[in-house]
Amino acid sequence: MTKSTYRKGREYQEETANYFRALGYDVEVETTIKAARGEYDIDIWVTFSEYGIDQKWAVECKNWKGPVKKGDVASFIRKVQDIGAHAGFMVSARGFQSGAYDVAQKTNIHLTSLEELRVGGREGIVKKWSTSAMERVIDLKLRCERSIAIDAVHHRLNRPIIYNGEVSLPYSMKFLQMMEQALNEGRKGNPPGLFVIIPQITGPNTWEPVGLAANDMSMLMIKGEQFIREAERHVKRSEEAIAKLKQSSN
Repeated sequence: MTKSTYRKGREYQEETANYFRALGYDVEVETTIKAARGEYDIDIWVTFSEYGIDQKWAVECKNWKGPVKKGDVASFIRKVQDIGAHAGFMVSARGFQSGAYDVAQKTNIHLTSLEELRVGGREGIVKKWSTSAMERVIDLKLRCERSIAIDAVHHRLNRPIIYNGEVSLPYSMKFLQMMEQALNEGRKGNPPGLFVIIPQITGPNTWEPVGLAANDMSMLMIKGEQFIREAERHVKRSEEAIAKLKQSSN
């Protein structure tokens, strides 16, 4: 007698959960996470702390008869973003449609399989992160450059359009440039050696320097991700401000 689809799915999910448990992480299976837009059911919720930084990963398992479609990946991306997870893993036994990989580009979502995770181990996860991190950093640099250029024009007209943008965007750009260099060094097998001081808002017009140093790619993944997310927040905020300015001028 063949196993039911439901049973196969549950077994694949539990095997995936055991993989993350074997890495020493805390794992919750079939849990509900509260987010800004409501609650989400998560197949596997992975939490751990490294280098003094708490991490939260969302994992979704698909033991389907065919490859996962891009629409399912897009839904998972929105879920991961809304719950604020540091990374998302969609684990599929039958792979993904080609369009699904396009949707996942420039995000913190990793499309993989249980077999691939087992072969690659922790190093495989770090390698996947470094690839997606480079895509995100390059994309953010381009978007940051555009926002800085537009912001500069409006500041010359004495019409500032970005709250604290004169500080956050240039420093985000500086970090993104150093992050790109660190990722390139890590890919060559060299220590990333990323040392950067970034101001962090601690109150109105109050900034506190924050240092980041990474001796290897694993440390860069844990420490660097939080700064990439912060850069994403700054760039998105500036783009929203620019969009409002365009609407008001029409």
